[in-house]
Amino acid sequence: MSEIARVIDRVAADALADPLSAAGFRRDGRTWRRRLGDAVQVVQVQASRYNVGADGQFTLNAGVYFPALAARLGLFPSSDSPEEADCHVRTRPMPPGRSWWKARAAGVATPDEKAGPVIGPVFSWLDRWADRRASLGNARATRELGQALGRYALPWLERVASLPAALDELVRHGPLWWAAAAGLELGEDAAAAQLFARALAAAAPAKADALRRWGRANGLES
Repeated sequence: MSEIARVIDRVAADALADPLSAAGFRRDGRTWRRRLGDAVQVVQVQASRYNVGADGQFTLNAGVYFPALAARLGLFPSSDSPEEADCHVRTRPMPPGRSWWKARAAGVATPDEKAGPVIGPVFSWLDRWADRRASLGNARATRELGQALGRYALPWLERVASLPAALDELVRHGPLWWAAAAGLELGEDAAAAQLFARALAAAAPAKADALRRWGRANGLES
């Protein structure tokens, strides 16, 4: 594990571990899960795939996964420990205007051998300056991550904790055929049929046949 990955791990743990544990979530790396009725709620810290050297970025994701809906959709086997990307409703619960936080591993940056005798010392000075500010920046990221959890992530998770609430979310944000599947699970067959018809009408030709097969298998297409 790189040093910047370790720094992001510490920031995530310092900001999220205690409040999520108190709320009943269990930790697995940078992912926390909580079973709530028929749903599995997921909170995840996602580091950028481009993190390298001393500097890195990360963001906060949240989602809700419904095993019954997963079985109805038939895309993947149902899971008791879904990843955030497996969730049926998802959000990035960030403060307005922010899409990520920065972190820095002090003392990790190395001289750029291609910078030359003039620019090289400037880059080295900038690295030393960034190292001196790293602890302040990491502390700010920790504080803001914890605030985002309390102000945005947990309230959203409470709002979409049930399948009816997830259905409303899927109607607004899609995919509509997932909304149709949720409607079937809830016994709202007429509404599910309408949602499926809308999904089919909007489907690209390459996907329409597969969607029709799913609809026939679930009583939505004759």
